[in-house]
This record gives sequence, structure tokens and C-alpha cells, in this order.
Amino acid sequence: MKDNIWLYNEYINIVKDQIKENIVEECSSHFENNSYYMPHSAVVRKDKETTKVRMVFDASSKGRDCKSLNEYLYAGPPLNPRIIDVILRFREYEHAFCSDIQGAFLTIGIAEEDRDYLRFFWFPNDGDAKSYKIMRMNRVPFGVTLSPFVLAATIKFHIRKYKEDYRETFEMLNTSLYVDDLFAGSSESVNKAFDLSKNAIEILKDANMNLRKFKTNSKELRKLWNENGIGDVGESGERSLKVLGIIWNLNNDTFKLDAQPLLELIKNLKNSKRCVLKTAAKIFDPIGFISPFVLIIKCLMQEIWEYGLGWDEQLPTELKNKWETWCSQVCLLNDSNIGKKIFSISFR
Repeated sequence: MKDNIWLYNEYINIVKDQIKENIVEECSSHFENNSYYMPHSAVVRKDKETTKVRMVFDASSKGRDCKSLNEYLYAGPPLNPRIIDVILRFREYEHAFCSDIQGAFLTIGIAEEDRDYLRFFWFPNDGDAKSYKIMRMNRVPFGVTLSPFVLAATIKFHIRKYKEDYRETFEMLNTSLYVDDLFAGSSESVNKAFDLSKNAIEILKDANMNLRKFKTNSKELRKLWNENGIGDVGESGERSLKVLGIIWNLNNDTFKLDAQPLLELIKNLKNSKRCVLKTAAKIFDPIGFISPFVLIIKCLMQEIWEYGLGWDEQLPTELKNKWETWCSQVCLLNDSNIGKKIFSISFR
């Protein structure tokens, strides 16, 4: 990481800030029984507006003849709504908006007796590997198998208190909040969408959660946010963002798939069964926008299997031509726009 000065400094600052905010603390005892040490690394997302670098732990790491922390933990039942349900519901709204909870996992505390299972090594002095410190998490970290369940369960427990007084906002948070991202809106009116967003802010604020980075396809809704002091609102000139992996163009209210990861992948791939399968597994199309295109590569996989080829064996000419033709058409996905809104009228 030190080869990348920017990344190294960002990572150092993350830990320093978390120490100040009591998210992490130095262990007062180095007693090893009933403890676990998590490796950690930086995940870089330069497409993000704010949190471009995130500290992620690997609680699946284990030593010889030992189990990892994740192997001992129960992941919990799935409490988040299905991605397809969130996206289809989002497509109903004339006045749609999205936002996220700032540092959602880090708002939830860890019991004192459990913190030693969330230890990690920290090297505060540049270039001095011997001057390490043993730290531990006081809040829920990324990389632990039950963290998504803990976050979802905490939010659902909290919002239940508002079910009677803010029924519509409760329903919105209960069905349209995916992990820490909210995708919601209204087809009734701009004012209704504004009320839902405002109430959601207040409800989550009561749990010390900051709902922020509001984006919308509605100029009127953006104006209401600005007039009523709802901060962290996207600029009117901002053109697009991602909704659960799908690119949403705010100006013309359309969806399209991000083909760039596929284009990067196939750039240096060979003509082999391994490469075809690797590419097929990379496709992310949660609601079937490009099902006909995906079907082609699935049928190609079936043909390759029937030939009984080895994983890295060259494809026969017929299959090679089909594979190369498919790859040549991936770039066309970047020009495929689909209207976000399903209906021109509201059925609610």
C-alpha cells in the first residue's frame, strides 16, 4: 500500500478518525484467550462521492487447524428485501429519490465482552513494522458474516416504533431500504415524496443514523430539499448514479447496465471454456434487461460442455467464432437505455 501514497494516507486517516470517534480502541490487555485477529485491507471505490476508501476486514481468515470467526458465527436470516423487488418498486415512482445512511454499520455498538473477537494489528509509525498496536472494534465492522443481519435487524427494530404514526414512511423504510441504501419515491405528488424523505431523515436520526446524499430525477423535489434545509443534496447538473448496480440517468430518467466491467474482463481473455464461464459469471442483470443477450452465452456454455473440452483447451473454430462474435457485441450494451418508469399512470 505504501507504493500508493494517496491510498496509504487515506487509510492512515481512516484509522485515526475512528480512534477519535471511539469506533476502534487500543486493547488494554494482550491476553490471547477468547480473541481473534482480523486481517484488513482497503477497498477503493473512486466512483463514490464521499467514501472512496473503505476499511474492510477478513473474518474468514484462519490459521492452520483453526476455524475463522465467520465459521463460528450464524449469519442470520435474510432481512433485506430482494434486489428485484426494490428495483421494480423503484420503477413505479414518478418522483423517485435515493439516499444512503452514512457509515451505517459503524453506528451500531459491540458489547464489551465481544470486542476481543474483533482485534486487528495496526502500524501507526510509517516504516516501523515493530511498533505495532493491537486494536479492537467497538462498532460493527465490514467483513463479518453477521454484520448485514445485525444492521438490518437494528433498523427494523427501530422503525417499528413509528409504524402507527408514520405508516407510509415505515413501509418505505421496511421495503425499500437495501442494507444502507434507500430507493424510494412517490407517484402521487412531489410533496408526498418530500414528506417521505423528510420523515425518513427524522426517524433514522432518532437512531443516530444520518440519511444523506439525496438524489432525485425531480427538479421540484430537489428545490424543496434545498428550501427546507435538507443538506447533502446532489447538484442539478449531476447526470447519473448507480441503483443496485444499474446506472440511473437522472436527467432523462433511464436505466442502463454498466458494461465496463465486462469490457475490461474480455479484453485479454483467451478462447477457452474457463474464460467463457468466467465472463458469464461476471454479468449482473438483476431484472433481465439483457436476457436475450445473456441467453446466447448460456447456450454457448452448453455447447462447450457437450464437446467435453478441458478448462483451458482452445475452442473449436465454430465455437470460437460464436464466442468472439458475442464479445464484439458487449460494447453495444453501453448504448442501451431503458425507461426507468414502468407505468405512465399510478395504480396506487
